[in-house]
Amino acid sequence: MSDVKEAYQQQDWAKVIQQGKKLIERNELNENAIKETYLMVGSALKKSDRLDEAIAWYEKGLQQFPDLAGLHHNLGNCHRAKGDDRSRWAAIEHYLSAQNLGLNSGSLILSLSRTYQDLSFSALAYDTLKTWMTRKNINEIPGPEHLVNLLDLSNILLSDELSEPICKWCLDHFGELAKNSLHGQASLSTYKAKTGNINEALAWFEKAKNSLIKMQEEASYSLVPEQKLKDSEQALINGGWNLSCTLLKKGAMKAGWDLYNYGLLTPASGLQKWQRALTKPFHNQQIPIWAGESLKDQSILVMGEQGIGDSMMFLQMLPSLLKETEAITLVLPSRLTAIYQRTYPTLKIYSDEDLNSLPEAKQFDYQIPCGSIPALKLQQWLKSGWEQTTLKADNKLVKELRSKYLDDAKNKTPLIGISWSGGGRAERIRNKSLTSDQFKEIFRLYPEARFVSLQYGKVKKIINQWNSEGFDVIYDETIDAIKDMDRWLAQVDACDLVISVANTTVHGAGGLKKPTLCLQSRTSDWRWIEGCPYSYWYESVWTECQARDGNWQPAIKAAQEWWENNSNNQSTKENKIKTITNMIK
Repeated sequence: MSDVKEAYQQQDWAKVIQQGKKLIERNELNENAIKETYLMVGSALKKSDRLDEAIAWYEKGLQQFPDLAGLHHNLGNCHRAKGDDRSRWAAIEHYLSAQNLGLNSGSLILSLSRTYQDLSFSALAYDTLKTWMTRKNINEIPGPEHLVNLLDLSNILLSDELSEPICKWCLDHFGELAKNSLHGQASLSTYKAKTGNINEALAWFEKAKNSLIKMQEEASYSLVPEQKLKDSEQALINGGWNLSCTLLKKGAMKAGWDLYNYGLLTPASGLQKWQRALTKPFHNQQIPIWAGESLKDQSILVMGEQGIGDSMMFLQMLPSLLKETEAITLVLPSRLTAIYQRTYPTLKIYSDEDLNSLPEAKQFDYQIPCGSIPALKLQQWLKSGWEQTTLKADNKLVKELRSKYLDDAKNKTPLIGISWSGGGRAERIRNKSLTSDQFKEIFRLYPEARFVSLQYGKVKKIINQWNSEGFDVIYDETIDAIKDMDRWLAQVDACDLVISVANTTVHGAGGLKKPTLCLQSRTSDWRWIEGCPYSYWYESVWTECQARDGNWQPAIKAAQEWWENNSNNQSTKENKIKTITNMIK
């Protein structure tokens, strides 16, 4: 037993698993030692990314000790780590079982609260955490993570009048806990940014960076455990990414984009693994990263981001690079190559699935991910005319599709492309999307229009239901954006205008300079400036936001006024630039 404990302390997970299982099989331990061994082996399996084995192990332990709250808590953590909604509900079941068995620790409450939040039950998440923090055991001190999570939830969930006293209560009772830890400092920086205190936010993040420097110095003298240092380094990286996203949403462009590269090192759930994932053909020791040096007589390799929409969005700035050099080579997701080869016929464009065709590293002077260009060029791009190159769809196919869609339209106009469901993780999809019933209100605003589904995925049943109710919506089975995005872009271009939630459709339509209304959720992300009626990436994209209480009606009703204003050309490019630049801090 002592060997297993020692291996656990040294984080030798393989040894913990191997020897711990043997101890259980021999059945030579007393009851308390058996319970402890089940917990250590399960934890080691989880830390080794062997989630299914960890779940099976904990379930085996619960067969023997069904009333051991720690097993329920740890099993819940394993289910939550799987990242899908079914697993999250299983996690909640075990968290609640642990509570019913008398466990009321801060870590359990935080796990339960965050899982409710993952499932978009923010009110439950808030109530769970707030109740615990006001009624907690007097011997347990909440950590900074409890404080920050409650601050975040109150800021998102509650009105300003209700949120302010809750946030003040948190800071009055637990503020010093956060202020004295790196994690707390980084988290408080994000909170300050969310409340609009940009200078304070940056000051707190600077404190977090200094705390890490101090910790690294102490670690050089073996005064800080290696794992604690790694965890702190990752906490700063994660904090930098969160702060970047928050600053960008607030319009603090310079500070936000300066921190944006933290996303390359910030973990994300799912297959993507990182918040900013991209194909890197060459190490930066082979080709230096471009940091704004003159590109006169220089060649540069520009890499797309893994997210299709993000690549399209960042490549809006390509004209500003072309002013400096024509020796630009693009490496893009394979679904985009045909589109950009047609749009930029003089550039060399390669698929990220065919890197063997790339020239050798010595052919390039610099390289840069397209998501790192805004830190160097965005404000200059906006102030010097906001030049944008219109994406070029397959013109022959555009005409064919438009003719097909209007063939029996009986003089219906306009032809409106629609998309009602967002992408990403399950909770993000729910937050960003309208239900099929909610979206019917859009149809009622345009009784003379014909609609074309631009939505990804299996939506034929939804559209058949709409048509059965008398709405005129086209579902074209020959278009599949996942398999052939070039055909999908032609479908977008066949429309007169587009109404969509925030997803790839907006990027395609915006790149085509198609009049587009983006229906943003109340939890919109860093790609949009909070309160700005326009996208700063696309001159043809307007935005309307869901109400704070979750009601989509104000945004939907604004769609009619949007089209009338657009038809009358009431918003010029110059006015949009002025509005956007005035909102940038």
